[in-house]
Amino acid sequence: MDGQTLSYYCLARYVPDPIKDEAANFGVFVLEGEKVRFHCVSDWSRLKKFGGEGIAFLKEFARAAKKD
Repeated sequence: MDGQTLSYYCLARYVPDPIKDEAANFGVFVLEGEKVRFHCVSDWSRLKKFGGEGIAFLKEFARAAKKD
């Protein structure tokens, strides 16, 4: 492809109740060549209200995803 690099992305979603089929995106993975980057929200208050429960597991997931 003449030196072009394909890029892909994947959303990280929080689905507190799959029956309701409601979700909130809280991060995005971007893959370009062999590089993988993750970016997430900085304000977690909306997600906490959205699910009505603790979101410590989401924050831990985000910390682990950011590590190289």
